[in-house]
Amino acid sequence: MTSPTFETLAKTTAAAFAGVLAWKWDGRFQAVVAQFDLSAQEKVRAVLGRHLGQSWDAQTVSTAPAPIKQACAAMGGLQNGQLAFASGTEAPFLYGAWWPWDNGRTVSLRLAARPAAGDDEAPSAFKECFVPPSAVEPVAARDQGNAKR
Repeated sequence: MTSPTFETLAKTTAAAFAGVLAWKWDGRFQAVVAQFDLSAQEKVRAVLGRHLGQSWDAQTVSTAPAPIKQACAAMGGLQNGQLAFASGTEAPFLYGAWWPWDNGRTVSLRLAARPAAGDDEAPSAFKECFVPPSAVEPVAARDQGNAKR
């Protein structure tokens, strides 16, 4: 059974991004993903600051707690210019990866869930908070080819 705290965290974070970002499901990382122009950076960072307030970059992630290092590794690690965000450091928490594209104008933001041990329903509950079942479509190949990762 999904923790009420975890479900509230996912719902409030998804609601905070409403009208700011449009999400798609990225099965490659079991995460939601949104691409946005750098002109929206301040709005996106404001929401991240309120809901995933802890952050690391490629230089500081080595000092992060083990669950954050594991979450970053699950998304392929951090390269220069990329950032990781988290709502906490012990499960359950949400985490994100900020990946600037090579074109210098676009960023991909991926958010994923680290549920509590034994919470088998959390991944689908998380996904449905951001991407309703009727809106699920695969991530476009252009994202996978243009991002630095």
